[in-house]
Amino acid sequence: MPIAKRFPPPPDIEVARSIAPRPISDIATLLGIPAQYIEEYGKLKAKIDWRILKDPFVPKLRAKHINVTAINPILMGEGKTTTTVGLVQGLGLIGKNAIAAIRRPSMGPTFGIKGGAAGGGYSQVIPMEDFNLHLTGDIHAVQSAHNLAAAAVDARIYHESRWSPAYFEKHDLKFLNVDPYRVSIGRVTESGFGADMGMEKLFDIKCRVSGLMPDAVVLVATVRALKPHGNGPPVTSGKPLPSVYREENIDLLRAGLPQSTRIYQHHLNG
Repeated sequence: MPIAKRFPPPPDIEVARSIAPRPISDIATLLGIPAQYIEEYGKLKAKIDWRILKDPFVPKLRAKHINVTAINPILMGEGKTTTTVGLVQGLGLIGKNAIAAIRRPSMGPTFGIKGGAAGGGYSQVIPMEDFNLHLTGDIHAVQSAHNLAAAAVDARIYHESRWSPAYFEKHDLKFLNVDPYRVSIGRVTESGFGADMGMEKLFDIKCRVSGLMPDAVVLVATVRALKPHGNGPPVTSGKPLPSVYREENIDLLRAGLPQSTRIYQHHLNG
């Protein structure tokens, strides 16, 4: 939507609150999603019913899939979400029907040094507070279920280490003999963080299972993120950013540039 831009841009929260977002039902209509497949959470958020994929009357058009990743993450983040949102905005500006599919921020970035993971400036997800903190509540439900399962297994391992199978039998309980070294909980993958982790999982797991491959990849490589690969000093949470990351340093940048080339060649050949 049109917005009067200022330079330099104001803080992200000020930009987010200066915009009156369109109702999510309008967005769904623009994307051709029938109303019966939209589950609204207020006027600005909604979930899409997966059964839309089974509806024979909804066109199944093969869209172009562009994967956005980065050479590596550092504590401040290096603009993957901002690049993703900006790319969608640019495609929309030239008349393309585009949508961004991004993860919901975890609490680590939101309450850590980054202060959120909704993009930035004039290329961000709004409402910012809802996106960063709760959205539709699904993540909190998953976290609660995950914590419950982990606590139950942890308690069982603890008690089985203290009591014999005979004790459990005496109390009409089954001794499960849980091996703590073989306990695993299913994981959800995404293509964030660095290309060496997120994009690897995308190609090695998701693409093989779904049979779908990206049509293009955008590899975010900022000057600041390249410098650590040129033997720049470590970036430590809670400490001031070393001056070499705030000032021009061509030698560090030149020494770090081969990292982006290696990642490109690795995925090109893999």
